[in-house]
Amino acid sequence: MPCGIHRYNYLGILPIAMLALSITMLVSAYIVAVTRGDVAFLFPYISDAASTAPQSCIFGQLLNMTALIVFAGVFVRFRQLTSLVPPYYVKIKGMNIWGLVFGWISAFGMTLVANFQDSNVLIVHLIGAFLLFVMGTGYCLIHTLISYKLYPQYNTMRLCRLRLVITMVTAVSMFISIATGVVAEMLWYQTHGDHSRSQVHWSPEDGGYVPHLISAFSEWVMSISLMVFYLTYTKEFFNLQLHVTVSQCDLPDALWITCREVLSPPIRTPSSRPACSRAVAEGEVAEEGVVGRPCCHRDSRESSGSNQTNSLQQSENSPLCGSTSATSKSGMFV
Repeated sequence: MPCGIHRYNYLGILPIAMLALSITMLVSAYIVAVTRGDVAFLFPYISDAASTAPQSCIFGQLLNMTALIVFAGVFVRFRQLTSLVPPYYVKIKGMNIWGLVFGWISAFGMTLVANFQDSNVLIVHLIGAFLLFVMGTGYCLIHTLISYKLYPQYNTMRLCRLRLVITMVTAVSMFISIATGVVAEMLWYQTHGDHSRSQVHWSPEDGGYVPHLISAFSEWVMSISLMVFYLTYTKEFFNLQLHVTVSQCDLPDALWITCREVLSPPIRTPSSRPACSRAVAEGEVAEEGVVGRPCCHRDSRESSGSNQTNSLQQSENSPLCGSTSATSKSGMFV
């Protein structure tokens, strides 16, 4: 049985916290990298700016925290639609499940990008970036379609169009970044075939400089677009209420105690402790503002059979339970 039900309606903080951490992560990594001379000033790749210490440490820590918030936010959105959409909307239910899968895979890719820098383990970093951006774009597309299907009962047309624009910007930026990045790589190696220079310091004299700038700029736009899409959940999340139920596992009758004694055990002498009856226990719990639980023992009249009656009567004599008899009142309590 539940000891207490606590309600929280601050879920809208999740998208705001995600955006704040992401902006802090990108700006701090870029500033430190440029100040140290690790990358070029004009539009370096995000991964290049965060590939070396100490900015890689800052970037990894904040991105891991962001991934955790995205995990939680994606699940909250899934549960919101599960409780909101009627069961006969089969297509929306299926799209909601796929959205959960895509969102969690994207968040997992975020952790790979955070923990495997491109200068250390390039292949794992590229896999993480693929999962992050491709699955993240798919997630945005799915929930944009869901928003249109829920119009006008649950969404405004303004919100649907806003999510559509963000999704289109994300998708177009992703394709431009990949295409121009491949072209920049090919032109770079035509100029520096001997790999004598690092690619983190592009200059106008290098081959593929303009495609590189376009690719890096598109990557920044794509990353910011994903953050802004999650930010559109803010108002809806503030209208949600999270219920946290505190409960205790089933225990033998002799070990049942009240929730108040579990959370804040009172310091009492054996003589001053009240009898452990159902009415007293429920009265004490009511003072704490939580739902009452059964007392440490049950009335023997509630059980059937002589064996159960005997066992309950024995449990009443346990040092964990009080009794109305003079003998039990003189016993010690835990």
